[in-house]
Amino acid sequence: MTNGILRFNTNSPVEVALRWDDGKRVEGRYGEQVMYSLEGDRVMYVPPVVAQQIRELGIRAREIFEICKAELREENKRWIEWRVRRIEEPRHPASSGNVSEAAAASSSNDAQNQRNGTTHQKPRPLDLHASPDGTLLPVPVTGAGITAMELAMSGAAEVAQRVESRARMRNYSLQFTSEDIRAIRVQMTFPALQDFPLLAPLPENSSTEVIVAPEVALTKLPATNGAVAAKPEIAAVLSPSQVRCFFDCQARWWFKYGLQLPERKNSSLALGLAVHHALEVNFREKLETREDLETTGVVIVFREAWMEQVPQTVFTPDESQGDLRRLGEKLVAKYMDEVAPTVEPAAVELDVQGEIAGVSVRGRVDVLDVEGRLIDFKTASRRPSCVSPDYAFQLATYRQITPGASGAVRIDSMVKTQTVQIVQQAYTVEQPDLRATQVLYPMAQRAMGSGMYCPNRQSMLCSQKHCSFWKHCEEEFGGRVRSA
Repeated sequence: MTNGILRFNTNSPVEVALRWDDGKRVEGRYGEQVMYSLEGDRVMYVPPVVAQQIRELGIRAREIFEICKAELREENKRWIEWRVRRIEEPRHPASSGNVSEAAAASSSNDAQNQRNGTTHQKPRPLDLHASPDGTLLPVPVTGAGITAMELAMSGAAEVAQRVESRARMRNYSLQFTSEDIRAIRVQMTFPALQDFPLLAPLPENSSTEVIVAPEVALTKLPATNGAVAAKPEIAAVLSPSQVRCFFDCQARWWFKYGLQLPERKNSSLALGLAVHHALEVNFREKLETREDLETTGVVIVFREAWMEQVPQTVFTPDESQGDLRRLGEKLVAKYMDEVAPTVEPAAVELDVQGEIAGVSVRGRVDVLDVEGRLIDFKTASRRPSCVSPDYAFQLATYRQITPGASGAVRIDSMVKTQTVQIVQQAYTVEQPDLRATQVLYPMAQRAMGSGMYCPNRQSMLCSQKHCSFWKHCEEEFGGRVRSA
């Protein structure tokens, strides 16, 4: 069990001690990071250059040393230089050639102290524009934003050249690749991302994982208009939602994950996705600025996300798109006003993966806070009274495959009652929860490979309203699926 992730503030040296000599390389969408377990039950994520310095200095487990994430500036350019130092080595005064760098670092440190002091900046409003129907939407980034990205790439190349030059002066052999330069560009453009590994992205919709059953199960297939994609492996990587679907109805799992048949989106799912996106935008911004966006701005983000969901959603005759949009706006506003200020995110929408009882498992964490607590957002039609077993299974999974997770969880449910409510539930993952994942993941994987997928017509979700595959199910297995 860990006590959290070590965060590095610029120009603030931190003393640490490794629990083990070697770290673990983690490949993410924004570049490679190295994860180290630390004394004191913490973990840290650092760029490979830090791991290289640790190796070159011969630093071993339980030996205290210092890491500094120095921010250097030169005219209008700035860059990050990681420095590793043994504690017992004396500090050498900066040479005359480094005076400007030291002054720049000091200036940056003063600015950082001002940001962390009693002077609070107001949340930054979003730039908005009116659509033809009068709806306010965020202004898309064009022109200057694109130019800024180009400048960041140019600046990254200059940083690489400068570091290579310094390395040659110190008799080191160092050469950056094009991938290194792109990683530097990302760190310059999105500094909040450089301390946390973001694993390889999942498909845009996590409900469309490519899981295919063996050929022995293909005795009679529903009509798919040639859309079936066959692959030889079966259930190679699982997720909590996939296991939950399989245990609820094996036939539905086969239609959804095996054949990858399209699944219609209802209004509840669309609303939840739009609310989730709005909160994600806010907390990603908070990672960098440590301030929430204005509530009005986050509501506008929700409104735009909702408008994107509407064309893909099947509404019932008694549902009003306008009423649902206004309901979502109330949920977002209440969460932003009452809950968001208390959240200190360390990672947002973090793709995680690992192994449980020999089975590869992956998922996505909404928020991991600075204390190592998992925070999960939900929209619900009714006030929750307890944590369901299948949800506890998901939380126990994330506890095991999320670096830095402490086992503490908070579920923030936004309840869609006439007067919207926020219900917070605290939960601690315990040994029985972990045991369930270690037993059920291998069991589910073996069952998925059996080729026998029976419908569960007794399931609460077995109805024409809740299952997109009811027609295929009737054609394949006979019988009738209830209409409601």
